[in-house]
Amino acid sequence: MKRITTLIALSIVAALALGACGGTTKTKTVTVPAVTTTAPVAPKPTPKPKPTGPATTFAGTGTSLVGQDIRPGTYRAAASSGCYWEREKNPVGSTDSILANDNADGPVVVEILPSDAAFMARDCGDFHRIGSAATASAQPASAPATVEPQPVAPSSQGCGAGLQVNGNTSCPFAQNVQQAYSSQVGQGDGVVTAYSPVTGQAYAMNCTQGDSHVCTGGNDAYVAW
Repeated sequence: MKRITTLIALSIVAALALGACGGTTKTKTVTVPAVTTTAPVAPKPTPKPKPTGPATTFAGTGTSLVGQDIRPGTYRAAASSGCYWEREKNPVGSTDSILANDNADGPVVVEILPSDAAFMARDCGDFHRIGSAATASAQPASAPATVEPQPVAPSSQGCGAGLQVNGNTSCPFAQNVQQAYSSQVGQGDGVVTAYSPVTGQAYAMNCTQGDSHVCTGGNDAYVAW
């Protein structure tokens, strides 16, 4: 009997020991939030400003509207053989539209006036503006009547559209004399003031009308059409 009691006691102690050790293990689940990574956004490129207004450089082949496509002013082109240009009172392109024109086999300097409607060129290379436009009315009437000192070669007396000069007169100046006569005198005899894009000065020219128009001034400057 004593042995049975002892076995029962040992069984109870073992059961209690097992309970104290946590015979059953409980598991707790922990949810970890996902980490979101945002890729950096590349900055947008700054757009280049668009050019505004008429250009001061244009191609040497084609027709450009003055005041819309190109600015008035004095332009130069490094032309080679076969260059042709004309200033036009309208962009129709007929012979009657021509205010002044010329053929060139070398560098060209031409003044495009604010009153011109269009400018046409062919095979002249790019034109670049080298000075602003100036009209005869913007020059003082008392401008000195000196010789226009940029002569053309004696063999190049024609400036196109029936315009003739002597060896002491350049074609750009002659074209402005013709334009000045049209706006300042119109018909008959009179004195005009014309601007030279070559020298940047104005010159007084005495003009007469007979079978043709003839303007002289300074020391043998001569323009006829």
